[in-house]
Amino acid sequence: MDRENILQMLASENNDVCRKAIKEVAIANDISYLLLIYRLVRKHTDKWIKVEAFETFVKLSSKKAFYFSIDNLEIEKYKEIRAWFICSIGESGKKEYLPLIQPFLSDEDPRVRSDTAEALEALGDPDLEGKLLPMIEDSNHRVKTTVCKLLWKYGAFRVIGILKKMITQEPNKWHRASAAFALGEIGGFQVLDLLYLSLKDKEPEVLRNAIKSLAKCGEISSIPEIINFLYHPDSSVRLAAIEALGIVKDEESFKPLIKLMETVNDSETIDKLQKSLVSIGEFVGSKLVGQVVVYLKSQKNTIRIVACIILSIIGERNVCTFLEKVTNDIKEEEEVVGAAQNALDKINERISS
Repeated sequence: MDRENILQMLASENNDVCRKAIKEVAIANDISYLLLIYRLVRKHTDKWIKVEAFETFVKLSSKKAFYFSIDNLEIEKYKEIRAWFICSIGESGKKEYLPLIQPFLSDEDPRVRSDTAEALEALGDPDLEGKLLPMIEDSNHRVKTTVCKLLWKYGAFRVIGILKKMITQEPNKWHRASAAFALGEIGGFQVLDLLYLSLKDKEPEVLRNAIKSLAKCGEISSIPEIINFLYHPDSSVRLAAIEALGIVKDEESFKPLIKLMETVNDSETIDKLQKSLVSIGEFVGSKLVGQVVVYLKSQKNTIRIVACIILSIIGERNVCTFLEKVTNDIKEEEEVVGAAQNALDKINERISS
C-alpha cells in the first residue's frame, strides 16, 4: 500500500479503515509514521484504536515509547493502555522507575495489578515478596495466581496451599482454571497431585489448563491421565490433550493418537494430531518404524500421509522399500503418493550426504 493511501486512512473517521492503516504501518515498520501514530494514541477517541496505535508505536520506536509511557502513565484513563505502559516499563529494565509503578499494584483493573506485579519482578524489586504477600488474597483470580507464581520463585511455599484451596474450594470456575495454569508455571513434582485433582473438574476451562500444565511439567507418568481426555465431549479439551501428548513425547501416546485420527474428519483436529504424531515420531525415532510402516496401509489418507512424514524424519534406508510401494501403487491417492515421494527424496538426500 502506498504512503498517500496510508496517510488518508490514518486520518479517516471510519475506525475500521484507521485500524487497517495502523496495521499497515506496523507491517512496514516505517519510523516516518511515528508522529502520526503518536497523535492517534494521544487524541483518538476510540479506545481500541488507541491500544493498537500504542502497540505500533512501541514497535516503531521502543525507546521513545518508553519515555512516552512515563510521561502519560498517571493520567491515562484506559486500563488497556495503562497495562501496556507498565509492561513497557518492566521490559525496560530501569530500576529507577520502581517507585513510579508500585502504586498500580492497587489499580482498579485486575490486569493492571497483575502486570504491575510482573513488571516489579522484571525490574528486580528487592522488596517484591513484601509487596506481593498482601495480594495473595486479591479477589481476582488472575492477580492471585500471578502473585502465587511470582512468590514461588522466592521460596514462598505457602502458595501451594493457596492454589490447593482455589482448586478444591473455589466455586468460580475461572479461579480454579487460573490455579491450574499457575501450577504449570511453577512446575515440578510438587504440583502433580493438584493437577491430577484438577482433572476431576467438570469445567472445560479448568480441564484445559490442567492438561496444558501437565504437559509443561513434562512428566511421562501423566500420559495415561491425558489420554483419557482424547474423547472428551468438549472439543477444546480434546485439542488440549492432543497437543499435550505431542509435548510430553512418548511412544505410549502414538497408538491412541492414531486411533483417534481414524475417527475424526475436521481439519483442526487432524492438523493437531499430525503435529503431535510427527513430534513423537521425531523424538522416539527408529523404535517406531514397525508401527509406522503398518499405517501406510491405513484406510485413511491422513494417516498414510502422516506415516510418510514420520518415516522421512526417522530416515532409515530400510523404509524406502515400503515408501516405493506407495509411489508405485496406481490406485493410491495423489496426495499420498506425493507425501511418499517427498519422504523418499529426503531419505535419499540424507543417505547420499
